[in-house]
Amino acid sequence: MPAPLTEGNTGLPAEGERSQWSGRHPRVLQGDGYLKLQNVTKSVCRAVLIAIVMATMTSAANAQQVVRADEAQPTAVQPTAMVVQPAAQPVYVAAVGDPYGFVNWLNTTRAQYGLSAVGYDPNLTNWAAMNNNHQSSRGMGHYVMGPARRQNSAMGAYANIGAMWMASPAHRAALLDPTIRFVGIAGAGAYWTYNAY
Repeated sequence: MPAPLTEGNTGLPAEGERSQWSGRHPRVLQGDGYLKLQNVTKSVCRAVLIAIVMATMTSAANAQQVVRADEAQPTAVQPTAMVVQPAAQPVYVAAVGDPYGFVNWLNTTRAQYGLSAVGYDPNLTNWAAMNNNHQSSRGMGHYVMGPARRQNSAMGAYANIGAMWMASPAHRAALLDPTIRFVGIAGAGAYWTYNAY
């Protein structure tokens, strides 16, 4: 284990002593309170010197732009009329393949909560249709999800399912999950399934 660094022990090899890096890397020597580099090419030194000069010039230029508070002159501010434009409402194009227009409704709802829009995934719709087939024979429930991370099931008319899901905290959380990017929905008779990932 190497000796700890102290005022007398810098961890550097003594002058004239070889280290594992000798001959392969610049040699660092200590003397007269300064560190000296040996075997460093002139181009490396020039590049380091230019970088130091540029940093110094930039700092000096920035320092000249700073105005002390006691030196600042007060200026009169003229009142002006301000016209406030209402925020533009996002326009959503119906998702290609979404036969119900559900993605358009969902994106409008998500925008009201400051959430990003989601896209339509026909694969998620296929999995939702499989869940509906199970619901038709076994009753309402979550039977298959496929790759979905979120799923809502409902029974009723399509016109009411959005409102029903938004009225339920757990179902609303699935609709307004900020991490979802794609959704699918399918209906079979009175059964509906929404899938999302």
